[in-house]
Amino acid sequence: MTPTDHLANSASLAWHHHLARLFQGVAGSGFPLLLEQTLRELVGFDTILVNTYKGQRRPLLIHDNYPPTRREQGIECYLNQTFLLDPFFKAVYDGLENGAHRLRELAPDLKWTPSVGPPDRRFKL
Repeated sequence: MTPTDHLANSASLAWHHHLARLFQGVAGSGFPLLLEQTLRELVGFDTILVNTYKGQRRPLLIHDNYPPTRREQGIECYLNQTFLLDPFFKAVYDGLENGAHRLRELAPDLKWTPSVGPPDRRFKL
């Protein structure tokens, strides 16, 4: 299989359509929701939390899809105090480069099981 063959398939075409849709919407206020929808179509997930870090200050929430019944436990608790324990927060504070990073790379001592805890990937953009 040649590199060109990888581009000429339905999965690649779908990816490029999603990517084009994201590029078209990147400057709009609806981009976070568009990103959520696109990622859900491509990989699927239960919840999403998009925030930004500025030094050691409280993270700025950009987007989430937590249900109101779980919001206080899932979002408010994280934004008010738990973020200080987050391996991603610590890595950003310590100078982590932009990009996609695996939790197991940032916190290799953590042991997650498939039924408990987060997936092994989170993304920092």
